[in-house]
Amino acid sequence: MAGMVGGKGSETERLVLIAPGTVGTPDSPGILREAGPVTHRLAETGTVGRLTRANPDTAPFEALGLDPRENWMPPGPLWVAGLDCDPPERSVEFCLTLGSISEDGTLRGVRDFPLVSGLEEVFERLRTRVLVPVLGQAGQNGLVWERGSLDLGLTPWSGAVGRHYREVWPEGDGEAALRRLIEDSVELLSALDLNRRRTDEGRVPFNILWPWGGGHRRAVPNLALRRGFPAQVDADDLAIAGLARLVRYGHRRLLGRSPTDLSGPRDRIVVMPAPDPDDLEERLAAWRRLEDELIGPAMVRRAESLLVAVPGLEGGLAVAWPGEGGWPFDERTLVEPKAPVAPLWQWVEQSLAPQT
Repeated sequence: MAGMVGGKGSETERLVLIAPGTVGTPDSPGILREAGPVTHRLAETGTVGRLTRANPDTAPFEALGLDPRENWMPPGPLWVAGLDCDPPERSVEFCLTLGSISEDGTLRGVRDFPLVSGLEEVFERLRTRVLVPVLGQAGQNGLVWERGSLDLGLTPWSGAVGRHYREVWPEGDGEAALRRLIEDSVELLSALDLNRRRTDEGRVPFNILWPWGGGHRRAVPNLALRRGFPAQVDADDLAIAGLARLVRYGHRRLLGRSPTDLSGPRDRIVVMPAPDPDDLEERLAAWRRLEDELIGPAMVRRAESLLVAVPGLEGGLAVAWPGEGGWPFDERTLVEPKAPVAPLWQWVEQSLAPQT
């Protein structure tokens, strides 16, 4: 990975752009070969390399340049931190997903999350002496179990959908309290006016809260101190938001806005939401907007460092600018044995490391 970051530009600016869902495979190329002149210039004047395949569970750590082997924790503590909640030490912190359950007990996924009035009262009524629900947004909430146990089997919401809830609900030490919370949530949520209307209209109600991803919060490095500057993280992912808060970085949600619509520090990590994989036209349009609004202007301003990473099914690609050139920024480099190869977190760490 030598030469990943070049000399200092005229202005101090560090930008990391992570755009999942952009790169294809050697046998099924994505949209990068249709990219415009900005991408070609970026590849010609930067160092293009490969990303090793990553576990989705480590994505927040990879995005911020932290070695997951040393810093990983379950998603529960990250979601709770992302909701600006700091529970007592040794609490078990869970993800608490707002989902749907049918009359026969089958769990169902939902996509549209309107503002649900009455949730504050539901969460307050679900609170017990040791279980504290933390209200979030867009179906993502937190749960704190003070002095809780880790001797517990939990099924992630993604793995529970399509199953009967009693086949996959919590098992182990403390199961009774969590099972009671689940069944109480069904009763309270089903009584909300919104869910009554949705049921009458034949639409899927939001009528269950599902705890998963539990674990203890652990100490992580203060990256603002270690790297010598406070960075801003722009991403919609709640786990990334929580990790950004824990490492003392700022965080903002994109909420469909272009990253250029958000003013702020010149040092930024931008994690774009993945586009619709079946809409090639929209994927190409989204990439060209990033070329025009983010990548190109950073090059014109001669940013101190610019990293563009596109994680994919085969690991993905990264280009660090300025650099040495040599390989195209498309799927051909995925099978280039001489191209630099490293996990995403190492590319990010190298790009944001203090320059000497």
